[in-house]
Amino acid sequence: MLAVCLRHGRRSEINMGKIKITFELDATDLENIRFGYSPLGELATSFRVVNNERALETAFLPWAEETQRALYGVDMPHMNAVIPPRAYLADFATPTPDTPIYDIEAEFERMRATPTEVIRSNVQTVIDVHGLTATRQHFLAYPHESMDALVGEMRHYWQVSLAQHWGSIRALLENDILYHARRQALGGTEGMFDDLDSNLCYENTLLSISTSHAKPEKMSIALAGKGLQLVPTIFTCANGLMWMVEETWKPMIIYQARGYGLWYRQEPPDPETALRAAFGDMRATLLEALHEPTPTSALARQLGVTAGAVSQQLSRLMEAGLLDAHRSGYRVYYRLSDRGQKLMDLFQAG
Repeated sequence: MLAVCLRHGRRSEINMGKIKITFELDATDLENIRFGYSPLGELATSFRVVNNERALETAFLPWAEETQRALYGVDMPHMNAVIPPRAYLADFATPTPDTPIYDIEAEFERMRATPTEVIRSNVQTVIDVHGLTATRQHFLAYPHESMDALVGEMRHYWQVSLAQHWGSIRALLENDILYHARRQALGGTEGMFDDLDSNLCYENTLLSISTSHAKPEKMSIALAGKGLQLVPTIFTCANGLMWMVEETWKPMIIYQARGYGLWYRQEPPDPETALRAAFGDMRATLLEALHEPTPTSALARQLGVTAGAVSQQLSRLMEAGLLDAHRSGYRVYYRLSDRGQKLMDLFQAG
């Protein structure tokens, strides 16, 4: 099993050099390229950005100022110990998301379950790169006690920095995944990678990352059937990628999501207004009404339109996968599908 563990941030954070990492993908790896994201990944990468003035692009400044005000006077020694503002951060703070993950508390429990030897190994790498501190020494001596303290700090950070924005962040990440998955389906793996990041190059089953680094270096990594997870994030910076190949988790490449500067709103729009702007009045009303099974006739009475007009809109929403239908006697009842409920949750969270 591979135990290489490398991360790389923004070009301006380090002295210029060139590093080339080549991933060797066999047929099994190519079949197991997946997309995912997680609130914990956004938490960790955003903490790096908010603590690194050189990484603060214009798109992040309003949010960073809001977050810095909320954190004024708050000490976060465990987060600072394992999530430095540049170079390596502990891998257990960004475990590979095998699928899109929505619940931050589930992520905290997943992080708590990190094996003791992995916690110590990750923290030792932090020490090797960034130096020994009292908190890092405490992680080595009491890894799970330190992990509990880390989760407490992370929970507070999440609530004041990202919780209120998670709906819009999640929507942007979902859109990015849909875009690149479509590119992969239509143009193949090579076209998808070429569009993912300008520092990625895929050719003849070899995926290369070529970017800046303090020490010129070349490395070739055979994934050997483990597959590869592609993870969009808001908070990695332009001209920078992060990557991880570590025995405990599936290999991943973290890249900057398309439209990353569009997520932040100081005053989120009214959910109902946003829903109607996206779908139109009739479809928005139908989506709001179908939290419980309802037949066409009842929906027509509620909207004051004909049953035929309602049926036409229901058909469109069914085609989009937002509704489920079942027959009971002579009536067909409609309600939100799992996908439709997730969509409504996004609007309500935003």
